[in-house]
Amino acid sequence: MIKHFATACFMTLSFLLIANSAHAQTIPPNPSALLKNTVVTLQKEINHDRASLAKSPKKLFALVKKVVLPIVDIQRMAGITLGPKWRNATKAQQQQFIDQFGLMLTKTYSKALLTATKYDITIYPMRGEGWKNQQYVAVQGVVKPADGGAPSRVTYYLVRSGASWKIYDFAVEGVSFVQNFQRQFAKYTSLPPLIKKIEQVNQRQKAAS
Repeated sequence: MIKHFATACFMTLSFLLIANSAHAQTIPPNPSALLKNTVVTLQKEINHDRASLAKSPKKLFALVKKVVLPIVDIQRMAGITLGPKWRNATKAQQQQFIDQFGLMLTKTYSKALLTATKYDITIYPMRGEGWKNQQYVAVQGVVKPADGGAPSRVTYYLVRSGASWKIYDFAVEGVSFVQNFQRQFAKYTSLPPLIKKIEQVNQRQKAAS
């Protein structure tokens, strides 16, 4: 089990989430191949501008915002994470949560992005061609520290979205990213106080950057 679960999650997702319009086609691309190609693409982009990104939190944040959020199904992730609180909220409250939750995740991913290349991620191929007719797929992989530490199993959960796929959850050693937030948000009975709390977190992150 990875000792620092949150860091591992953010590092893993940062590796994988990058929009690639070249994949847009009538039949969604093989999700395993899409993720594998994304790892290579993002590694090159980070390494090419690592020094500049390390010196500029704003530039790093802008990069993550540009390449991460477009292929995350943040609304589905929010609905699963919040359950009844999401269904009972107004449309305005839902949008406020999406805005603040997305900002918090993006800020957090930004901090983990520069350490991502210290790990090697292997994406296993899909079995057969059943994925072509499926709405939801799970892609298996493994994360190995570059220093030779113990590997950890990862599973990425994607939903078909038009001519591509979007990630709505993933798990490290069977521990779900979404469920991790479910536990954190469980003490809030409605969205307004939770939104306020996330806004405070975002403000502290902004002040620290």
